[in-house]
Amino acid sequence: MAYNIALFLHIAGVATWFGAMHILAIWLGRTAKAAEGKALADTLQTVHRLNLRTLVPSAVIVLASGLYMLSQHYMNGADIPFWLLFKERFGSLFILAYIIGFTLYSRKLKGAASGSTEQLQQTAKRYTMLAHVTTLLILVVILFATLKFN
Repeated sequence: MAYNIALFLHIAGVATWFGAMHILAIWLGRTAKAAEGKALADTLQTVHRLNLRTLVPSAVIVLASGLYMLSQHYMNGADIPFWLLFKERFGSLFILAYIIGFTLYSRKLKGAASGSTEQLQQTAKRYTMLAHVTTLLILVVILFATLKFN
């Protein structure tokens, strides 16, 4: 029963993290092209809050539930297939890098709010690119988990 709850939390966390990151990247990318000054600074502040209140907690849930499920595989003494090792090693490292990297970078967003419009647009474009790369890497891990390469 505990494993099934962890699996539910894991899937819900991945869905929330992926979906919110993808929408955030699209929204911020469009805003970076169209908005200027205060509107763009306010958007960057909103992105910072959404990241810290939604995306990072979702990633933490994914990591914690994934580690719990992995511990159950190791306790049962089962052979660990390649797809699960990939999720364990690449997925865990990726999530930790995301939590640390995006938390630090979104603080930069907060600090960039007082910059020029050009500086704000560059910051928003970099964040958008990082968000798109993040969604791509999440999809790679999902692909390995779904196809279960041996």
